[in-house]
Amino acid sequence: PPPGHMSPLLGTPEDILEELRPTVEKGDCTHFSFAFRASGGGMPADVARASMKLFARECLPVLKSWGREPTTSRATD
Repeated sequence: PPPGHMSPLLGTPEDILEELRPTVEKGDCTHFSFAFRASGGGMPADVARASMKLFARECLPVLKSWGREPTTSRATD
């Protein structure tokens, strides 16, 4: 993938969290953007919706517990 982008994350909630752990713990990443590909990705909408609910239930609470303050600022005033 291009710099600053990750490969698609696939698998169980545990698999997803293990893929994200190094980025959160060793990088300067403080925010993520996720796309669940129902439109244009070949995934039926009901499957995408179920995936979003599973992610919200199983992964988001863990990711929130890993949260930290940014180590750098990219803001431009």
